[in-house]
Amino acid sequence: MAGLFGDLDEAFAARGIHGKEGVTLSASYVKVLRQRNGREEIAAIKRGETPEDWKDKPRKRCQKDLDARWVKKNNEVHFGYKNR
Repeated sequence: MAGLFGDLDEAFAARGIHGKEGVTLSASYVKVLRQRNGREEIAAIKRGETPEDWKDKPRKRCQKDLDARWVKKNNEVHFGYKNR
């Protein structure tokens, strides 16, 4: 392997650190308030849409976080953002 990543791999290997390709070795999570959404709302959010019920309710819409996700790490469930 050549280049910067090859040099990094060699430096890590010399220190006994081995990583797998495409795997985050460590990540922390920024938690946000858990949301109580219905099945239809969850399906719309996963499709990248704003649920119909929220379109005419700006106060409700501003309280919802459409970018946060559920993640499981070490058998613990987190809702928020992954900070690598």
